[in-house]
Amino acid sequence: MRAATNCGSVGQPSALEGAIDRVARYASSERALDEALQSAVSATLNSDCSSVTFVFTIAAPTGTFTVTPTGMIGRDGTRADAAGVSVSIADEGRPRVASVSASGGRIAVAYSEPMREIGEGGGVLMLQSYKLDGADVPAADITCADAGCRTVWITARPGALSVGRSYQLRIANVVDRAGLNITPDPTTLSFVARS
Repeated sequence: MRAATNCGSVGQPSALEGAIDRVARYASSERALDEALQSAVSATLNSDCSSVTFVFTIAAPTGTFTVTPTGMIGRDGTRADAAGVSVSIADEGRPRVASVSASGGRIAVAYSEPMREIGEGGGVLMLQSYKLDGADVPAADITCADAGCRTVWITARPGALSVGRSYQLRIANVVDRAGLNITPDPTTLSFVARS
């Protein structure tokens, strides 16, 4: 296949039209995987440029997905569109709470990988999974900030958070898409409410 990086080497994802290492030409059956694909920072080509491995900055969801490459051009210059390819992504371990912050009455909880939104076993959109200073979170709303639910926004009721005050958020019984609980479980992090 056409490639911007030499066959058998590692490079940055390409902008070259028709290149196998042009990440923009891949689409998947999962929105969270599409987000991860677009965060690719390197492309490793095999020795004959017939396959590519991308490294992402955003954790991909686990599972089996269909990825469809489009607009590929062979080394002889002919169009080489391919049917969807089945891709399996294994879970590499238990998720972590990466950070907690608050601004303008909204608490942002960032996780290390895509998380289960709701359901049995502990979805990140279940308010009972969160305690603010040991009490229920005075929330008006809770939503995912991205397709993989790697970041959760908890919108506090007006006046519930005092700017400049330090809070502790305890998070328990939330799981990634493979059903693995956060580590440690529970996790407690401090944050200061900002305006």
